[in-house]
Amino acid sequence: MAMNNDDQQIFKPLGSRWNACLQNHMGFEQLAGYYLESANALIDRTIDDRSKLDVYIYSAVFLYRHSVELSLKELIWMSNFILGKGKNFPQHHKLMDLWRSLKNNATSLLTSDDFPLNDNEVKYVETTIEEIMKHDPGSHAFRYPLDKKKQRPHSDVNHVNVKSLYERFNQIHEYFGRISFMIDYLYYEAQS
Repeated sequence: MAMNNDDQQIFKPLGSRWNACLQNHMGFEQLAGYYLESANALIDRTIDDRSKLDVYIYSAVFLYRHSVELSLKELIWMSNFILGKGKNFPQHHKLMDLWRSLKNNATSLLTSDDFPLNDNEVKYVETTIEEIMKHDPGSHAFRYPLDKKKQRPHSDVNHVNVKSLYERFNQIHEYFGRISFMIDYLYYEAQS
């Protein structure tokens, strides 16, 4: 496709076919959904053409991890608001700490009978987060070839089970959706 200099600006519209629309009013959860959908699309593309699997895996792992982080931060700020702590959320990337904050908030808001995940489902979430945190504790391992100490971030890992990656992160988002349903209800009640 040949373009002239007027067509070279990245953040300027160019006809209707070549414009992606940014939604400047979206929340964490919507953006988390976009990251999840993007990761799924990358993995889905490798079903018919496995030649790109080793290329897409870095982006897919990062996108899945970031989708979980954004979902947790959405649920934390909403539950913080309900609990009278304002609309704040943690500014770090430590998934297990984020999960614990959410779980503490949710158990403060919901009775044990109302908590939407059973013990096995909570264990599933925690096991998945622990595995990701082991290999990518600060959300850098799949974004950079070296960590801050100039070491290979995942030199002890040579393979990623893509089927498990796909299934586990999509399952976690389904579990978060159940928690979100309860927190959304309480959030809108608190605003009334």
